[in-house]
Formats: sequence, structure tokens, C-alpha cells
Amino acid sequence: MPNKKIVLIAFSIIIALVVLSFIFFFVFSLIFPAKPPLPLVNNNYPISTQATSTVAVNNTISGNASVLPSFRVIIPNILTVEKCNNLANIQDKGKCLDRLTEYDAVNKSDGVKCLAINDASFRDDCLFRLASKSNKISECRKLGSDGLQEACVNNVSANTKDISGCDFFAKVSNNYQECRDRVQAFLVSGISDVPICQNLKTLEYSSLCLLHATQSLADCDKIVDTATKDKCRSLYLYPVANNQAACEAIPLESYRKVCLIRIKSADFLSVDSDKDGLYDWLEIWINTDPFKADTDNDGVSDYNEYINETSPVDPSSK
Repeated sequence: MPNKKIVLIAFSIIIALVVLSFIFFFVFSLIFPAKPPLPLVNNNYPISTQATSTVAVNNTISGNASVLPSFRVIIPNILTVEKCNNLANIQDKGKCLDRLTEYDAVNKSDGVKCLAINDASFRDDCLFRLASKSNKISECRKLGSDGLQEACVNNVSANTKDISGCDFFAKVSNNYQECRDRVQAFLVSGISDVPICQNLKTLEYSSLCLLHATQSLADCDKIVDTATKDKCRSLYLYPVANNQAACEAIPLESYRKVCLIRIKSADFLSVDSDKDGLYDWLEIWINTDPFKADTDNDGVSDYNEYINETSPVDPSSK
């Protein structure tokens, strides 16, 4: 048996360590008190507690204010009418007051208040948020540019899964087809809907459609069409491939080659193999060829078709 004196000493040391630990944590809590929980907006989302300063105010009015899910818009503690009026620069003061009006308009779903905002970018931001909140195509028409109206219609149509919203666009336009493809990509719900995905031709929507129609790599193997099955498998295998063998197991050549570049490159996100202005990772997602600057051979580069909203995979669209 161990010596009683040794056991007693060991036990005393353990007790002393426990006591010292309690003392340490007590002193630590006094010096570094726990941060209190943030106050809530509508008992749901925390209010930002930024420091009050002119720099912080300027950051907020220039577009860095937080907008939370369900459009519960936070008014930071730093932003009040009084603080806006105290800004020395007249332009900053105007933007500050416009931002406050935007917060109020979105929270109250008041489109008239949005239209009263002087700054065009804040006014459009307000109207876009209201359209997305209400899911009404009619609200999109109030936006100040064709591009914003189109983005708004696409957003609302996808949110509501209502393909009729795409009638906003001229039926011969690529925007019309893109809108319809986007809505259909979100309408699918199972492996039986895969044929719908096969008919989607614009940008990333055939890929999104396949991911919505399937739940796993095993579902891809249930697809009869070989080309669609290979694309489905590539979509699942590419993101998790982290070595050469895994990359080489990817069926589609473009995904396989980009994967091999990715695992060897320290700056993969900026790799543009065909020098057309579109990164490799983006090209495989929007179904263009990362190694060919003009995928559809129509004389217009993939980049130019992408930014001009024509189809880089359809030679009749340029």
C-alpha cells in the first residue's frame, strides 16, 4: 500500500489546485466581465452596437448598414436624425437622412417613402427590397433602370416559383429564357424532374436544377441519359475532390481539368485558363468551356456575352 503520508500530500495538492482555479476564474471574471447579450429587434435579431463616430456614420450611410433576413432592417445605434443633421458635409447629411428614410420605408413596407428618397441608389435599393419583400412584379417596374428591373423580376419570379412573371421580358430575348430557366430550376423536386433540367440552356440553371432534383451522388446513378448522369456526378464530385485521384475520377473533362488546376494552385480563384476574363471556377458553373474563350464559336467571347446578357453557349444569341 502507498505511504499514507504521500497520499495525504497528494490529496492536499489536488485540493489546493481546485481552490486556486476557482480564485483565478473569479478574478478573471471581475477584470473581463462577460459581454451582455445584444438587445433584440422584434425579439428576433440583435441590434448592432457600433461605436458612435463620424467615421462610423459615414460607413453606414455609404452602404455598409446591415439588412437582416425577412427584411427586419436594423437602424444602428449611431444613426439618428439628430446625428445626421450634425454632419458638417451637406452631401453626407442628405445621404444619412435618406438612409434613415430607407430603413423606415422597408420596415413599414411603404413604397411612397422609398420614392421620396433623394439619392437614386438608396431609392432603388429601397424599392428593390420592397419588391423582394412583397414578391410583386409590379413593384419592380418602379426601379430606375432596366437592369435593376430585370434583376428584380428574376428574383421575384424565382421566389414565387411563378414562371408567368417572366412575361415581363420580350419573349425573343435571352433574358426571357434565362428567367424561365431560373424559375424551372427551383420548381423541380425529385429525380423524376431531371428531364426538365436537360432542357435548361442558360448559364448555371441546368446545374442548379440537377442539384435540386437530386439529393446525393447515388441519385445521379439513377439518371438514364449518360451525358446528364456525367454532369450530375461531376457536380457532386468536384467540390469534395482534394487530390489527383479524386479529380481524375470526375466524368466531365472540363470539371476534371479545372479540379487538377485547383489542387495545385495557391491562387485558384483568380485562374483564367483561356484568358477570356471569366475565371475557371465560374466557367464550369455557367457551363462554358474554361479552356476556350468563345465556347459557341459565334465570334463573341464568353466574357462579352456574359456581361451583355446574351448566351455564351448559343451561337444564335449574340
